Amino acid sequence: MKPVCFVSLFLVVLFLPGLANADNSQLGGAEFTETTDLSDAVERFNAQVNRISKVGRAQPPLTVDEIIASIRAWDRKRNPIEPGLLAVFHRIAETQTLPADSAIMFTQSWVPNGDYEFTVWWVDIYLYYPRPDRDDSKFVYIHRIRDRTISSRPRQGWIASDSDSLTLPERERLAAKHFAAFISGADAKQPSDNKAVNRSTQSRGH
Repeated sequence: MKPVCFVSLFLVVLFLPGLANADNSQLGGAEFTETTDLSDAVERFNAQVNRISKVGRAQPPLTVDEIIASIRAWDRKRNPIEPGLLAVFHRIAETQTLPADSAIMFTQSWVPNGDYEFTVWWVDIYLYYPRPDRDDSKFVYIHRIRDRTISSRPRQGWIASDSDSLTLPERERLAAKHFAAFISGADAKQPSDNKAVNRSTQSRGH
């Protein structure tokens, strides 16, 4: 299994730090503080990839169709999910918008618990929501859009994963509650009010 920090369709804990702009940034992308058109989100993500990722620049650009297809192809037997949280993703596909507290992120380095470090190209939707026991970090649900393994080399280090006392279903219910307004359409934006924030980040498990 891949480390918890980067498992597709899983809940992890992220601390949200400052900017990263080096080509060797392990994690980067575009984060959105308000409801954002999917086409605009994809454009911002691709621009960020071109700016900071040598690995990403060699990959095909992300598309809206690719995101929607990844949601429609969800296999609930292989990737179980609480119905309330799945509704968030259905809403993303139906309205072609991302909710506030979301991101499209890439990962370009993976260090499993073996002897090698891998160059990868993973593209994910992140849904951030409050962690009830800490103010300096959040839970995030990750949906994998693209998953490519490119190369490998002897391992230089490894990434520690986070753990906590909440079960996976409990965290999924927390996420569904946080995004309830998005599912109902209560947070729908006016076209002129789109103030998506585009920035790159690096993850640090806490």
